[in-house]
Amino acid sequence: MDAAIKEHDKLVARQDACTRRSQDYLDALLGELAAARATIAERISGGVMATEAAAGDSAMEVDGGAAIGGGGEGDAAAAAACAAGLGRALSAARRAHERINEAHGEVHAATSRFGKAVEKRFGRGEGSGGAAGAASGSTTAAAGGGGGTAGDAWTAATYAWDADAFDGKDALVRRAVWEHLVRQGRFAAAEAFRREAAAAVVAAGSVPVAEAGLTAEEEEAEAAAARSQFGQLHTVLEELRAGRAEAAAVWARERRAELEARGSDLEFRLVSLRFVGMVADGRSDEALAYARAEFGHFRALHMKEIQRLMGSLVYARRLPRSPYRDLAAAPRQQALERQFAREFCRTQGRSSESGVAQATAAGVSALPTLAKMAGILRARAGVEWTAEGELPVEVGLPDRLRFHSVFACPVSKDLGTDANPPYMMACGHVVCKESLLRLGKGSNTTRFKCPYCPTESTGQQAVRVYF
Repeated sequence: MDAAIKEHDKLVARQDACTRRSQDYLDALLGELAAARATIAERISGGVMATEAAAGDSAMEVDGGAAIGGGGEGDAAAAAACAAGLGRALSAARRAHERINEAHGEVHAATSRFGKAVEKRFGRGEGSGGAAGAASGSTTAAAGGGGGTAGDAWTAATYAWDADAFDGKDALVRRAVWEHLVRQGRFAAAEAFRREAAAAVVAAGSVPVAEAGLTAEEEEAEAAAARSQFGQLHTVLEELRAGRAEAAAVWARERRAELEARGSDLEFRLVSLRFVGMVADGRSDEALAYARAEFGHFRALHMKEIQRLMGSLVYARRLPRSPYRDLAAAPRQQALERQFAREFCRTQGRSSESGVAQATAAGVSALPTLAKMAGILRARAGVEWTAEGELPVEVGLPDRLRFHSVFACPVSKDLGTDANPPYMMACGHVVCKESLLRLGKGSNTTRFKCPYCPTESTGQQAVRVYF
């Protein structure tokens, strides 16, 4: 999943760079065309004036042929100058065309790499369901006379799942869905879901709040608090998307001590956004006064960035076409919106993402690996890995979805638990307690060789490790 995200970020960067370069090439071409037009207009105007002067002199000259001949030479020179100007403009057009094609070629290459990364991570229809899924998909298509589709591979028989995973957890599931809707700012949908879910539970003869451990009053109070908190969050985010950072900056200033205590630079980013907005609008005097009032507090940690921000004042009203255009780029503002949402939730004692979003992201990351492994186990051993109650293979998740350390014993492949904790042997290698006992044949005083190096030690020398 991380590889696909990185390729997507590269693709977005390539697109932005292509847009900027193409705009620069087109601006240069328009400049060449304007210069050629001015040259041609000047030559034509000069030629007309010379012709009129020659025509006036011819009436007074005895030898009018010389005058006519002189006018003809002027016309030829003007035509040559016009041709040269058109030639330069044509060359500039060809160069711009080649460079724009080159820039678009880089975008197409990045798009291709992103597509391959997505296909590698999620697969293509039957190909992503492992060996068994591919065989099932192809067999179905053949038997159906071409009626099978790529989706045939993704059936209940292709991947393993536990139908009883949420038994007894209905209240928690409803709560997670409701909270997800609130976090998304869909307050009307959240309240409608809450009412209908409660009505359905009451109709079934059970009490929804009993499973969650909350009384009706406590649940209503917590729901009201969540609506208020996330209502404030979405109000500020909407203003940020509109380019207004005043409310967000006030919020961050009121919590400056807390944000700085955990090393957050959110307030400086918001102050910088307001400053850049003033510069982009051409309000140089206002931006300078704002910088003098606000940047002083941040100079110890962000002096280089402040210097760069002050340099952008030179390009007031021209920021999108200046060396400082990245300061007003959309990805930068979007990253700031995500940072504000993350810090807001952290200040309120909540996770930055809802449980539904985290579970979905983890499932999307893990599903291709698990589906492939389930197909392989079924094809080779005829067993379902869910029958063992554990994962058959380590599933890599991005750092943002890791909330606690997990140790897998390199000998037994079991996960470390309180009943089977990890121990470090004298050589520094770590195994679980049960593996340590098996190596010492049930005795803590028997010397044994480490499975991964020649060092010998005893169980008594091993030290428990806490992650």
